[in-house]
Amino acid sequence: MKKFINILQFLTRITIDKNISYERNMGSGLIYFPLVGAIIGLLMTIVGLILSKLINVQYSNIIIATLVVFTEVVLTGGLHIDGFGDTFDGMLSYRNKDEILRIMKDPRLGTNGLLAVIFLILFKVLAIFLLLGSKNIWPIFLMPILGRYVCVVLSYKTIPARSSGMGNMFIGKCDIGTLVATSSICGLVAMIVSLVFTANIMISIFTLASIPLLYVFAGIFEYLIYKKIDGLTGDVLGCGIELAELIFLIYIIIIIG
Repeated sequence: MKKFINILQFLTRITIDKNISYERNMGSGLIYFPLVGAIIGLLMTIVGLILSKLINVQYSNIIIATLVVFTEVVLTGGLHIDGFGDTFDGMLSYRNKDEILRIMKDPRLGTNGLLAVIFLILFKVLAIFLLLGSKNIWPIFLMPILGRYVCVVLSYKTIPARSSGMGNMFIGKCDIGTLVATSSICGLVAMIVSLVFTANIMISIFTLASIPLLYVFAGIFEYLIYKKIDGLTGDVLGCGIELAELIFLIYIIIIIG
């Protein structure tokens, strides 16, 4: 339980025990990443459902979609979005490895990072707006789960690009048991949730197929990052989460037509 609380408080702004100390072996808590995603997804879904009952004006879905995305940002403290922006700042700088890592560590956000964050939020809001319009709110619950599943995949047999950094607690710390367990659990949850809410076996099967799709995405993303900086960083893990969430939303919009 202590390890789960550590992971929950590290990945979100949710505080259960202010006095709990971070364990050195945080990497062994990777198994809890999708569970933290489920908590985030549940809270986002509840917000979406409540707002859909309270807001009944023209363009209400775009307002609800914006507030749902805002809820995720508040819950995570913008942790992954910060990594997303820093990663794009560095990767699009066309510098050498050392310069890229320096840019990514710089607390200031550059033009590339700013534009990337703006488009990320716009695309997320638009995707959720389209899902709300089709009366499909269940992907909002699954989105954070599968985003953090990709973070687990990126932590399997990878190496840090820096000798030190917060991301080093997780990078390379995922073992085969954790990878198989999270893949199986996330696939099962995705299939059950989609089946319960749509009662459509084909949509359920296609939702299950998002697991191998995101696994492939993680491999391609990892390859592209390695070409630039010979390893991963905490910012890259956050970027992977954000990209995976967006890819999942777009994929679901495609399969539900």
